[in-house]
Amino acid sequence: MYIISRWLPLLFLVFIFDSVKSQDYRKDSLQGKSYEYLEDRFFKNEKDTIIASIYADTWIKKAKIESDTFNLAYAYLYKSYLLEIEEAIKYSDSIINLTKEYHNYKFPALGFMLKGYYYYEKGNDKAALEFYLKAFEYSLKNKNVEQQIEIKQFMGGIYYNSGNYKDALNIFREQVLYFESNSSLKEKYKLDYLIALDDISKNYMEMTLLDSALISTQKGIKTSLLSGNNTMYEKFLLNSGTILYHKHEYLRALDSLNKVEEELIDVNQAVCFFYKARICQKLNKDNESIFYLKKVDSIYQDTKLFFSDLRDVYKMTSNYYSKKGLEKELLESVKKLIYVDSIINVDFEHLNTSVIKNYEIPKLKKEKNELEVKLSQKNKKNSNIISISLILLIVSAIIIYLLNKKQKLYRKRFEEILNDDKSNKTNKLQDSIAESEKVKLNISQGVIDDILQKLNKFELENEFTNNDISLNKVSKMFNTNTAYLSKIINHYKNESFSSYLSNLRVDYAIKKLKDDTKFRNYTISAISRDIGFNNPESFSKAFYKKTGIYPSYFVKQLNDV
Repeated sequence: MYIISRWLPLLFLVFIFDSVKSQDYRKDSLQGKSYEYLEDRFFKNEKDTIIASIYADTWIKKAKIESDTFNLAYAYLYKSYLLEIEEAIKYSDSIINLTKEYHNYKFPALGFMLKGYYYYEKGNDKAALEFYLKAFEYSLKNKNVEQQIEIKQFMGGIYYNSGNYKDALNIFREQVLYFESNSSLKEKYKLDYLIALDDISKNYMEMTLLDSALISTQKGIKTSLLSGNNTMYEKFLLNSGTILYHKHEYLRALDSLNKVEEELIDVNQAVCFFYKARICQKLNKDNESIFYLKKVDSIYQDTKLFFSDLRDVYKMTSNYYSKKGLEKELLESVKKLIYVDSIINVDFEHLNTSVIKNYEIPKLKKEKNELEVKLSQKNKKNSNIISISLILLIVSAIIIYLLNKKQKLYRKRFEEILNDDKSNKTNKLQDSIAESEKVKLNISQGVIDDILQKLNKFELENEFTNNDISLNKVSKMFNTNTAYLSKIINHYKNESFSSYLSNLRVDYAIKKLKDDTKFRNYTISAISRDIGFNNPESFSKAFYKKTGIYPSYFVKQLNDV
């Protein structure tokens, strides 16, 4: 869901508030409160669905008593956030029925968008498109430009992800032309314009319309440079390198990739190295090609972050070692290829894996076994057939044992997390710090106690879930400096600020996943955003570092319990 997933957070244009502990949530204390107050308290307690529901229900009751149509519609909207999909759809119907006779800037289009989104979450793309088309009609009538941009982008994403590139292209073309025909809109919605250029470029690539893809990418490079958007600039440069590779303009492709190589991290950097390896191969520079392939492998071994070209990485590596006659290295690359194929089959069910499952994996396993036998024969020239068979049997048994052991280890780690009360608590300050532990920090005891107390409040109120939290911001919140704060966290928490923040978020995620079945249905990307990480890769890496398992495995096991 590459295109759509980036737009889901924009669906309802909800403001994000700092997490604040609220005691004023009893129904009998909410009589006479304003809508603004109820909205503010709803979002401050949104992560606690029970308390948030009290505010939403009070809002609904107040709007009904006062016959306030649009406040009732907003109350239904927010209430739906707290519910399972089937119940949420009923609330979207209520919004539509309540507002369809009115001409409001946001309604009833927002009701149809809400319903379309929930049907998309159910996997019913056809119904989702129908409701988004209806929403678009109302957004046109009410001249709501933001809704029009969002709806068209979502519809184009559905077409793109389903392989309907022709219809997706028509929508993305309209988006780009819409911005380019109105300079003021293009300036106002600069990021949306850049995203539209990126989407149309990828759509052209899927349709092998490489010249058109390159034109859109070059526009994106120029616009992102002028606007100072480095993230999109790097994305367009990487796109440029891949497009030029497919156009067989290898030197130009290398130029684009070289410019962006050092700025990229994790998967994007791996993709950059992969295309540099392919270019070197085309230029008959096999030694340079394997150099970049090894870099890709190194990134994957460090991050365990899968990307679509990873299988080709190990196929190219295997071909290189086969051609060079390096049987030991070939065996290792074949093992890695088999492992990647197993990931595709288990964790990427949305991909068409029938060819891999039914043909490639058996073929690779056969090749692996042949290589193991051949290497064994080289090392044991005088061994007879029985000895060779015995060795292979033992090796197979060890492999099976290790695989089973690994699975048991993962299961054990899961059960430890499940039964660990630490996961149900925030990383609260220890009340009993021995006097002997209060070593000299060159900080007054009064300052230390004040910062420790504020850290305790910071943890209790889950302020660490804000994704823009930094050492500098927290020090300003505490009215202290970064040096004092860093020293105190290092000493009393026994970890750096970044590790402290990461561990708080992971513990919070574990608790919420254990307690909230609705939260388990979120994508890893949505969970990571919800708890304060800027991307799912950082979340997965932090989760694995702390627990020894990945969040996707943890969620799956929770659902199977």
